[in-house]
Amino acid sequence: MNSEIVLVSVAALMGLGWLVLKVVECFERRAQWRREQALLALEAGVERTYQVYVKAIKQGRTLRTLTDDEKARARSLAIARGKALAKDAGVDLISTLGGDDYLGMWIARIVARRRGVGV
Repeated sequence: MNSEIVLVSVAALMGLGWLVLKVVECFERRAQWRREQALLALEAGVERTYQVYVKAIKQGRTLRTLTDDEKARARSLAIARGKALAKDAGVDLISTLGGDDYLGMWIARIVARRRGVGV
């Protein structure tokens, strides 16, 4: 009788452990999906900003560089577009990518990858 109770208890604990592992995996997959969606949205925002804003500025100049104010404006436009796209996908861009302080870093990585420079 006691051995049956122990056996059932062990089996129940093993089942519970397996269930916890599967739930954790599910949460990790969901978090990874949100990160991927947020990065895709931000990347699309950067690309759109380049096509609409940055490219037009660069075409009119011989040096083809942006001023600091223009870079800040381009960053703001890319973030705004990325937020809108992420929201459409059901993702909060800022909280998913680590907050406002990290968006500049993510944009710098996207731009560097776009230029073919390793980051």
